[in-house]
Amino acid sequence: EELKRYERSPLIEARYKMDSLLISESKINQILELASGLSPRGLDITSNKNIKYVEIDLPVILETKKEIINTITKKIVNNNLFLESGDVLKENDLLKACEHFNEKETIVIINEGLLVYLTLEEKKTLSKNIHKILSIFGGVWITPDVILPDSKGMNNSNITYTQDLEKLTGSTINKNRFENEKEAQIFFESMGFEVERRYFKEVYNKLVSPKKLNITQEDVDKLIGLSVVFVMRVKN
Repeated sequence: EELKRYERSPLIEARYKMDSLLISESKINQILELASGLSPRGLDITSNKNIKYVEIDLPVILETKKEIINTITKKIVNNNLFLESGDVLKENDLLKACEHFNEKETIVIINEGLLVYLTLEEKKTLSKNIHKILSIFGGVWITPDVILPDSKGMNNSNITYTQDLEKLTGSTINKNRFENEKEAQIFFESMGFEVERRYFKEVYNKLVSPKKLNITQEDVDKLIGLSVVFVMRVKN
């Protein structure tokens, strides 16, 4: 119910659809989703049998997800979808998940909503792990977790939501966030990546939540702001 709220739906929907758009544009058929949670993307995309999709998340999350998938499909019918238990901050766990891939083909690594829960040091660890994997396979890292809408403009509902998330996860979300896009770019470049920017406004015409919630285009602009996706490759 929280995710259906006026203040959050367009942002969350746009984030999901930007990742999907960029995966499609990449024309890459090997995809690794980090901390995939209950996202349905893997189940959806692997209806295309040419795509190999690997999700990695903590065991308790994946067990719940398997139950949901089994309820939907009665069995996991897509033999090109792999659910791997692991910690994305552990290099060996990521390398094990990548054993499903062909090293002669490039991969896409995506995450959605992960980085806001990581401290700076944890972001560095994750970036190093991803850098190593992309150095092996080639390909791109797609992340929309670059900046959040400015908390100064948050109403009480959004502030309360953030506080509740912090209590639930034990993470200091506002402290973990990059201050701005430039700071994020400098960070990722320092970790050995080339950064390409793409903006959420590219999928405005694909959003359904604004119409369902009677949100005007002007308010969509305010709610999403200058939210950006970074598409990153290892520097030559």
